[in-house]
Amino acid sequence: MLETEKQKIRKDYERREAQITVKQKMYGGRDASRWLRMQHMVVSSPPPPHREASKQLNESRLKVLAARETVLADIIKEAEKQLQAVSKDKSKYAALLTDLLVQVCRGGWGWLGV
Repeated sequence: MLETEKQKIRKDYERREAQITVKQKMYGGRDASRWLRMQHMVVSSPPPPHREASKQLNESRLKVLAARETVLADIIKEAEKQLQAVSKDKSKYAALLTDLLVQVCRGGWGWLGV
């Protein structure tokens, strides 16, 4: 597989070299050098704009994910506080546990694998 890729690269190089030779013969001195400079510009041009747009899109996605993570952390902290408050009241805690067990038995928490 590596050899076939090498052959493709060699063929492409030879084809381009032949193109350059033909262009030099066709245009002669000054015009040929202009054409060669244009070819060099094409080869060494900066990445296409869609890469920059893709980079910006990925940065935006990361910002959204970071914001979601922050919100989820806040929700978890609030839930922990509420659970601590409920666990101090035995009647509320017993009702909460009963409701959770009923929910699990009905299959409401299938994602837990219970």
